[in-house]
Amino acid sequence: MSTAWEIYFAEFQRRAARVPGQKFGREEAFAEAAHDAYVYTADRLTAEGWDDDRTLHLVRGLNQAAGEWIERDGASWEALRERLAAMAAQAEGSSDRH
Repeated sequence: MSTAWEIYFAEFQRRAARVPGQKFGREEAFAEAAHDAYVYTADRLTAEGWDDDRTLHLVRGLNQAAGEWIERDGASWEALRERLAAMAAQAEGSSDRH
């Protein structure tokens, strides 16, 4: 079973693959792909029984990290993957303490 960050990453990457390679408008198109991945992931997690608050907290964080990655130039998918995995691990660790 995929983790939340893996679901988000795969969906974002799938949607971003449709974005043409030119520089003009790329950032906006990636931001739209990230938002669509956010919605998809949140819907999937809640359908799988995740608590709404937990889902929103985690998926918002993933989307924010993707937005920061896009602003930095969005070139290295590996860098984004590593960032999302680290964020999710940290979020899971902090939720264990509550």
